[in-house]
Amino acid sequence: MLQQIGRLMQQMAERIKAGPLILDQTLQLSTMLEQVATMMSKLGSGTRGADTATQLDGMRMRLTEIQKALVALMSAPPAKP
Repeated sequence: MLQQIGRLMQQMAERIKAGPLILDQTLQLSTMLEQVATMMSKLGSGTRGADTATQLDGMRMRLTEIQKALVALMSAPPAKP
């Protein structure tokens, strides 16, 4: 799980370095980063009484969705300065 989060964050950083983002792309990327941060916080703190396997499965599914959205974002041409 942590490796998947790390790869995702690396891809986000590469997209940021690729060039200017339009407002919609910036908002999408910001939302993705917030979701990853929330997942990392949950992993770090754990949730008492919760089924860890169920939690992790949910996070994996959400990470997959974020990765797909990031692929679409990365394939979009950079905004013109």
